[in-house]
Amino acid sequence: MRINVNDQVYISEISTEDKEDYIEHFKERKIFENTLAIPFPYGDREADWWINAVQEETRRFGTPLNLAIRTTEGQLIGGIGLMSMTSRNDHAAEIGYWLAKSYWNKGIMTNCIKKFCKWVFKESGFEIVRIQARVFANNEASTKVLLKAGFEPEGYMRKRFFKEGNYIDARLYALIR
Repeated sequence: MRINVNDQVYISEISTEDKEDYIEHFKERKIFENTLAIPFPYGDREADWWINAVQEETRRFGTPLNLAIRTTEGQLIGGIGLMSMTSRNDHAAEIGYWLAKSYWNKGIMTNCIKKFCKWVFKESGFEIVRIQARVFANNEASTKVLLKAGFEPEGYMRKRFFKEGNYIDARLYALIR
């Protein structure tokens, strides 16, 4: 499977060959600080667990929910996917994403989110009509990306997450088919 985004990147399935790229990219603490589910430090065990979990999830749903963002040469530089789904018939899901730091501020993630959401709504075979995103309130870059991708603000959640001993406020955004 391949979703062409533009002449810089495409989205495709995650493979075991991506392990070293995950480990390398997740040395960047800022990615950990802006996400809830990516651990730090990130090593062999974490990468193996993630790749196996994605493969199992793909078998369960018959379609991948989590995908790799790649350069035209095929190198893993980010990820995008759906969370909180329990079956293929769910009407709503949550989007999660990350991008290697050297690719920030180039419009890549905005374009990936647009293409990915279009694929989810029209080609994935899922019955999704709502994609939501919960973003740490202090993550202005992610907020801008979502707004540029067509998501609309829906609310502010005080003390929604707990990470490293701190409560974190979040903003809620959604895109409706």
